[in-house]
Amino acid sequence: MKKYSLTKESKINAFNKTLFRIRAELDFGFVKKGELGGWIEAENNLDMSGNAWVYGDAEVSGNARVSGNAWVYGDAEVYGKLKITLGYFFGFLFKEEKIEEIKNEDGTTLLWKN
Repeated sequence: MKKYSLTKESKINAFNKTLFRIRAELDFGFVKKGELGGWIEAENNLDMSGNAWVYGDAEVSGNARVSGNAWVYGDAEVYGKLKITLGYFFGFLFKEEKIEEIKNEDGTTLLWKN
């Protein structure tokens, strides 16, 4: 059985990508079966194994991948080639803040508030 499924609820993100809300299909980690999660573009954005999860209004798109025991939540936007396998990635953006992209040598992209 799949860990989660894409719902029919969708939205367009800032990069003009269609994202779908996710729903847990079984209990794992702190997530309960039937719980709604955040938004992903495709199943390759969130691993079907492990306890990784995208919560609330968080978004994952492009070639970004969340796996292992990683959590993405808040107003976080994960995209590009960023891979998160352990830890937490969250974001809260206030009107006066600006987001800057930081490219790592390995090609991953980080978001930084300044």
